[in-house]
Amino acid sequence: MDNSMATTDENKPHIGMQFNSDNEAYDFYNSYGRRLGFSVRKEYVNKSKKDNTTTTSRRFACNNHGIRRKDKHDIDVNSPREETRTACPAHIGIMLENGKYRCHDFVEDRP
Repeated sequence: MDNSMATTDENKPHIGMQFNSDNEAYDFYNSYGRRLGFSVRKEYVNKSKKDNTTTTSRRFACNNHGIRRKDKHDIDVNSPREETRTACPAHIGIMLENGKYRCHDFVEDRP
């Protein structure tokens, strides 16, 4: 019987995982995405209202996450760019708690 599915992979993100910085979390998720065959982009960031420099939460998503908005200048476009976003739901969300960033949201699904 194969137990490879029963063991947890320490190189796979999971809720509760901790990082020392948001850059460390980005590097981790980027290497995870590279192994699975997708690129990562920084989707959003929330900063502290006290000093406006400390990151309190952030989300990293698959570069195909979401759908591109319709271009306002669509009428004047001679050669439009190819659509690259496919609404991929894969992402990871981190939050600052007690001086460390903790993963609070993780979606693994890939189309």
